[in-house]
Amino acid sequence: MTSLGFTLSILLFVTGFLTLGECRAAAGNSRTVGVGLILANPTGVSANFKVSPRNSIDGAVAFDSDPHLHGTYLFQQYDAIQVNNYKFDWYAGLGARLRFRKERDAQLVDSRKIHLGPRFSAGLGFPISQRQFDAFAEIAPTVELVPRVEVDFGFALGARIYF
Repeated sequence: MTSLGFTLSILLFVTGFLTLGECRAAAGNSRTVGVGLILANPTGVSANFKVSPRNSIDGAVAFDSDPHLHGTYLFQQYDAIQVNNYKFDWYAGLGARLRFRKERDAQLVDSRKIHLGPRFSAGLGFPISQRQFDAFAEIAPTVELVPRVEVDFGFALGARIYF
């Protein structure tokens, strides 16, 4: 994937989530779309679209060692954990990851191969400023089924602003 293609993917991804949020905002719901950064494995642009009070669709266009896209349907519990005066949300969900992995064949020729598989995600969120912002930490094991079976574990920290 070229850098132009990757940049266009990020713009399309963010635009799509913001458009969904505008549709919900027009229907009277506010702060339904969060956009921000995710760091570690993967690193990239993250978005979250709240589809109901307890569910959301989370996604990222990311680049760790290889470009990838992932999306996860999340089940959330707000203010589930309290430590002193701080409240944390927890979430878990199931989705998919599409990765464009650079591989070298027997003739030593590099190429990008598509890897695809289910992704499980679980994490903690820390809401900030009446949920206008959030910070999160998550783990995300993925079982790649295409082109061969492999297991990959992701861990990431991130932050988003909600519109």
